[in-house]
Amino acid sequence: MVADKFADDIVSRGSRAFKWDGKILLSAASGEVPMVNSIRKVEYFYTTVEDRPGEAYRVLAGLADSGIDLVAMNAIPVGASRTLLTLFPADPAQLRTVADRVGMRLEGPYAAFLVQGDDEIGAVARVLQRLADA
Repeated sequence: MVADKFADDIVSRGSRAFKWDGKILLSAASGEVPMVNSIRKVEYFYTTVEDRPGEAYRVLAGLADSGIDLVAMNAIPVGASRTLLTLFPADPAQLRTVADRVGMRLEGPYAAFLVQGDDEIGAVARVLQRLADA
């Protein structure tokens, strides 16, 4: 799985090169100055909520009040009355514990990699192209 290869490959802030399996994927020397600050393996979960004003806020505020730190999240309407929340917790075990306690149904965990960096058109596409070529 692609995400597993990222487990030990962290690009620190300010780095100008990213290596995977010993190959330089992005570097200033190759003519591309990457804006990627970090790439790391993460786990994510799905849950659905009613698609009504304030519902996603209620869920996310409740997670925050329980000490859940989300490194990312996404919300997508599904059907006429539901919203799919994708939650990327800093501590997946803690999210599962809180979800069990409050009766929140979670699907997952699923593996992914989280690419963080400066906003630049095409930045993620360049990372994925280099991964595809590796």
